[in-house]
Amino acid sequence: MEELLNAAQLGLNHVQLVVRAMVQVASCDGVHETEKILIQEFYKACRQDVEGLADFDDLIAEAWSGENAKDILDTDELRQVALRSCLFLAFADGRYSEGEQQTIRRIATELDVSPEQLNVLEDQVKGVLMRQLVGVRNLDELREVYRELDSVEG
Repeated sequence: MEELLNAAQLGLNHVQLVVRAMVQVASCDGVHETEKILIQEFYKACRQDVEGLADFDDLIAEAWSGENAKDILDTDELRQVALRSCLFLAFADGRYSEGEQQTIRRIATELDVSPEQLNVLEDQVKGVLMRQLVGVRNLDELREVYRELDSVEG
């Protein structure tokens, strides 16, 4: 997973937007505890690398705004990191809901990322999640997880 998220050097303004995008995705169908923890852990890890980050609660008090996001996330790499972060979050509760899909598609559109590019990012995230399950002993459960991930429409 780290190889997909560490592709770009994130600055303070990038981290803030990525966290706000993740909160937007989590909020679309009710924030689950797992999602909240993942967002906080992502922010905590970034906070160690980027000086000057605000308190988490202060940061999320301001909502995602696609208006200036495209200018701040101004490279394909940064936009992909933001969308992958949102996708990992969306899969965190084991279900990539229609609301999450719509929210991520809207964010992708705001960032000028094509539906085809978003599909590639979804496949990358699914691949990472499947590789993490390689050691699972219950093959029936693994097949079911694969079917659920594979049936997600982009």
